[in-house]
Amino acid sequence: MTKVPKLDFFNKFKHANFFETEDRLKIGILYFITSFLTGSEASKTTIPKLYFDLVESGQYVNFPWGNEYFRLTLKACSRRLGKNPTSFKFSQFHIALQVWFYECCHPFDNSVAIRVSNVTPRILNWKTSNESIFFDELKNTIFRTHGNQHKFRNIVLTEEELNALDQINLHQSSSQHETENQATSERHDVDFDEKYVELKKEIAEVRMELKELKDNVDKHMTDMKAYVDNSTKLIIEEIRSSRGQPSQATHQQDDARQHVEESEKAPMDQPSNTDDQAQKSNDQTIGVVFNAYIPGSSNSKPPTLDDYPDFTMTQIVALDPILNDNRTPDVQPRNRNPGKYDTSPYIRLSEGESSSRRVPILFRIKHPFESHNGFEVATELIDEFNKWVFKDVSSRRGRKSAYSKLKDSFEPQMDFGVVKVAEKDFFNIMVKPGRPWEDGHVNTIMYYLRKKAKYSPIPLSYSTVDCWFMTWVDNIEKQWRESNCDMRSISPDHDVGQCIRGFKLLANIPWDNVDNVIIPVNISEKFHWFLVVFRIKLRCLHVYDSMKGGAVHTKKVNEAVGKLATMIPLFLTSTGFYGKRLDLYANKLPKYVHKSQSEPLDIKHMMHAPQQEDISNDCGLYTCLFAEYISNDVFDMRSIDIDAKYHRQRYATILWHYGKTKNEDGAISESEVTGTVASKFGGPRIAKEHVPDTTNYPTPRQRTRN
Repeated sequence: MTKVPKLDFFNKFKHANFFETEDRLKIGILYFITSFLTGSEASKTTIPKLYFDLVESGQYVNFPWGNEYFRLTLKACSRRLGKNPTSFKFSQFHIALQVWFYECCHPFDNSVAIRVSNVTPRILNWKTSNESIFFDELKNTIFRTHGNQHKFRNIVLTEEELNALDQINLHQSSSQHETENQATSERHDVDFDEKYVELKKEIAEVRMELKELKDNVDKHMTDMKAYVDNSTKLIIEEIRSSRGQPSQATHQQDDARQHVEESEKAPMDQPSNTDDQAQKSNDQTIGVVFNAYIPGSSNSKPPTLDDYPDFTMTQIVALDPILNDNRTPDVQPRNRNPGKYDTSPYIRLSEGESSSRRVPILFRIKHPFESHNGFEVATELIDEFNKWVFKDVSSRRGRKSAYSKLKDSFEPQMDFGVVKVAEKDFFNIMVKPGRPWEDGHVNTIMYYLRKKAKYSPIPLSYSTVDCWFMTWVDNIEKQWRESNCDMRSISPDHDVGQCIRGFKLLANIPWDNVDNVIIPVNISEKFHWFLVVFRIKLRCLHVYDSMKGGAVHTKKVNEAVGKLATMIPLFLTSTGFYGKRLDLYANKLPKYVHKSQSEPLDIKHMMHAPQQEDISNDCGLYTCLFAEYISNDVFDMRSIDIDAKYHRQRYATILWHYGKTKNEDGAISESEVTGTVASKFGGPRIAKEHVPDTTNYPTPRQRTRN
């Protein structure tokens, strides 16, 4: 019998007494393979004899079951896929499809299975829902063919799985090498005698070649010694002649005669101590070495390097009196001429430091809020700022700026990261009641709130964006609608996706590292600012508006917030946000249970937010104040009383004092450029100088509340 009906086997397996005791483990393994690993409808399939043989011999452990799973899966769907149907039914949920379905479909719908761990094999990471899942429900959600279609990704191996595969490949490779080594050893035994004779012959040839090589090397070394010796003597003679001193031969002859005369005069029986004898012996040795060559002598010969083997070349040259007297002349200092350009005010050089070691001084204060506790600013500092900002204010009405063109500019400019300010009118707009704040003011406050979270000694779980974020969302939402909700336009490389991943903005923080995201929104038609806070754990947008009322106003606010509620979940899914925030599902937060990840966010209008006065143009100020309160973990502001005039003074003063102090110290702030996704693939990084400069901002027309 080559095949066994699967249904008969299952029926026999349920009766435990049918099998022998020693066979029950093997039968259990076979049941696991046929029911779980290679699952199919029992009434229509059989168990091949191969499975019985594998279990009986124990080779089921090394059998490539993964290939078998996919073969059975392809066999089950190959005939039906040939007709190109919209859908078809499997007899059972094949294990290969289970892994793909749980891993790739889970990010779009949690109603099928929930991730409970992160181990290998992956099938153990999932817990299925207790409720029944019907095909029509899946067809209308994650597998829908209209509207907002989902784009599934491929399965990517984890580091743990890659390590496991490497170990398997290493084991297989070592086994193969052992087999090859054994076969090679057997062949070597057969051919040993023949190769032994050949090896002796080769050794004899190598010995002959080594002997010839040794003779050639000795010959070349002798020639090299002679060449070095002659070159050294020639150099010494050239140096002597250039200084007008006697040649070496004359010195050697005089030294030899003096040595002979001293030897004849010295008494033979004069006592001497041991140290004097040793020193004299050394001097005689050196003298003999250098005085051995005396012209006209019968036993003289030119000295060579072989005559003093115990000396190095450095010692030989040092013993020569003319070379030993050489000294390096003093280097004349260079008088540095003044440069053609002025020194940068942001780079200091210490005394005696060269320009090649210029290091910029980093400002010790990370952000303006660091120098002021809470919302209090010293009265003396405010008075000093008012004296500066209201000086030279023009009395001419209808002027776009509060100053004349000559009095408006100041130097050096103040660098606030996202803007570089060189005009006093920037601060006059902030402090003067009735003048509305611009993008540059709001972006500056949001930037320094991000730095406050980044450098705070206490962990702060929030981040901010600037006014460009809403512009990006508005443009991509329009493109997405016009493309009939094509998900291919929702890319992690888009500006919104880069911002979510922690790029694009100065001092940006990835959204998967925080619990709240502060989003300033501007309605350009009404030139009105309000604040939206994405509460990630609540899956909700909280709206703080300082000027409620009016059907047109409410409609515009709801349209802007609705775009954020629709597009943010799509980009969170596209950027893999939920794969990094497993705590949202592990803790079974109510807002994430049985809810699709791409479903729009909830919206909650904070009805008790502080309100601005009519015709005050303080909406930008209130938006920044709302953001600052939220950065201090204050979300309920119903009991907060806001003094708009004081806070205008406060924000303008701390920014002016921060920029003024940094310029006086000649310092710069840290580069907070986070780069873009393109830089991760070898593209150019965004330099801080390329950040949009909004210094030349337009002054809007006065707005009245209807």
